[in-house]
Amino acid sequence: MFRSPGLFLVLLFVPPALAADDKDLDALLNEVRQHGHLNVPPEHGRFLQLITEQVRARRVLEVGTSNGYSGLWIARGLRRTGGKLITVEIDEGRAAAARANFQKAGLDDLITLHRGDAFQVVPQLEGPFDMIFLDAGNFQAFFDLAAPKLRPGGILLTHNALLLRTDTQKLLDAIQADPQLISNVVQIGNDGFMICHKRQPQPAATVLNPAALVTNAGQLPTERHPWGTLQWVCSGKLSPGAEQTVGLCQILPGQQNPRHYHPNCEEVLYMQSGQGKHSLDDRFVDLKAGMTIRIPAGVKHHMINTGTEPIHGVISFSTGDRQAVFLKEKTP
Repeated sequence: MFRSPGLFLVLLFVPPALAADDKDLDALLNEVRQHGHLNVPPEHGRFLQLITEQVRARRVLEVGTSNGYSGLWIARGLRRTGGKLITVEIDEGRAAAARANFQKAGLDDLITLHRGDAFQVVPQLEGPFDMIFLDAGNFQAFFDLAAPKLRPGGILLTHNALLLRTDTQKLLDAIQADPQLISNVVQIGNDGFMICHKRQPQPAATVLNPAALVTNAGQLPTERHPWGTLQWVCSGKLSPGAEQTVGLCQILPGQQNPRHYHPNCEEVLYMQSGQGKHSLDDRFVDLKAGMTIRIPAGVKHHMINTGTEPIHGVISFSTGDRQAVFLKEKTP
């Protein structure tokens, strides 16, 4: 048992039959583990996949790739969240084995492997990350290296928390002193993980000013395009502190807006009038007045007006700082 105040040990068992969603990948995982280099146990791999999906991770950092076994479990979760893994391995032989395993699994498009010293590689990586997994020993040093790149609300995990109990306790003591971090230990079988959550910063107390929350019609910016218009009625720019963006869109008959995606938020479109085809990556959905569609972050999309009247809709985004990336590819 660990001695940190308020800390308790969680005994967790993940059954071997959990969510075998890909028999070919399961077979490869078994093969990789048989030729492993101190790989995590299968039930620990399933736990990594579970956490990846639970936090809806889009960007994950792993320090200590080994032959790629744990990275395959993480990438299995990232297949569902639409995210990517960056993993770092210092040993050339293990890195080569990992690359081969990633390619064999068909997951190499989700994984970027850096062969080198993490103390040189990680500082060069662009953060933040939604999840960080440390499996290279030297807990405190790697934690100090990687934790600054963890986003608020993100999760950091270290492996061998019970086998390396003394090192884990030292790290827990250090985390205890940081009010922005909260940690615990999860035991799975004979070993487990130290899990650290980086809290969201608490907003500063403000005095409510009703006048600052109201935007007049004359203040609403309108974007005019050959295909239609966008009028913004709420955003962080229009109303500082706003945590969503809301707009009114119009797409003219026979026109379509450019194909794009939003890296930092999801979008909801409510069709007030008109009809059209809405893309979601490589698929299309027919929409008409009264229908609503939710577009997850990172999904490429656009709308084609297939009717004889303008499409009018309300669009809402899950952040006050909506970002849009427009694609140079031709729309389908």
